[in-house]
Amino acid sequence: MSLKKIKIVDVTLRDGLQNIDTFISTESKLKIVNKLINSGVNKLEITSFVNPKAVPQFKDAENFYESCTKLYPNISFSALTPNLKGVERAVNAGLKEIVFVLSASEKHNKSNVKMTVAESLIQLKTVSDLLKKYPEVNIQVDLSTAFGYEEDIVSVDKVIEISKKISDTGVNKIMYCDTSGIAVPAQVENLIKNIKRKNLNFKFGFHFHDTFGCAIANIIKAIELDCNLFEAAAGGLGGCPFAHGATGNVSLEDLVWVLDKMNLISDIDLNKLLETTQFLEKTLAGLAPINSKVYANTHHSCPTTG
Repeated sequence: MSLKKIKIVDVTLRDGLQNIDTFISTESKLKIVNKLINSGVNKLEITSFVNPKAVPQFKDAENFYESCTKLYPNISFSALTPNLKGVERAVNAGLKEIVFVLSASEKHNKSNVKMTVAESLIQLKTVSDLLKKYPEVNIQVDLSTAFGYEEDIVSVDKVIEISKKISDTGVNKIMYCDTSGIAVPAQVENLIKNIKRKNLNFKFGFHFHDTFGCAIANIIKAIELDCNLFEAAAGGLGGCPFAHGATGNVSLEDLVWVLDKMNLISDIDLNKLLETTQFLEKTLAGLAPINSKVYANTHHSCPTTG
């Protein structure tokens, strides 16, 4: 396979920490950010502008974002905004990259954001119109449960239909999220081919969870079909509180290791990243499991690549 630049967005600080009830101090989060950046990560989704009563982990959203941008003005930071109020908070905090979330599954959308899919799409249009006043602010939509959720079967036709409605609001970037970690490469291939067949005019990438061990295989399939944008979390942390049984995100270390083996380019130093994961493990002190195969199987050291 020829050299291809793979873009990775790290979601350790947002998705990776959202299920941890114990508040991780802003100071500790900043140390994690520092180590990730020193590893070569240059795009990070770091927090969520959500009701702190619902997710106490992000009660420091404004302060944390301000600290990150002051310390690292040349790094791209984004944050999740589940509703209009969250978007308004994020814009007021000075964010330039906003991630709006809605689900392909009605059941998950009602659990996650307390709205029907149709209501979320209406709110997305309101958000998109609001952001016309802020041309410097970019918006991405995370389409959760794009491959199904519990007993909800989500067809590729439904995903394409919702994608068109998202695009019609003016959004030009969609991240397809396998929230439950149930996707297999054939489904990934089917979705990508349908997007291309329909000539849908937006950028897209993938956010895979590794519940059934297919996340890396799904990414490889997407790369074979010319997709180059993926999200991952150090240590394989993360998960959705409404996706019962789902495990964490695809491990950033495992992804970088595979990309190195395939002679693909990610700009992330695996040795430094493994040191980051070791620091992360010590910081969390058992609050969440580390699910990186590379980290576990190399005794916290980098294997020979090539």
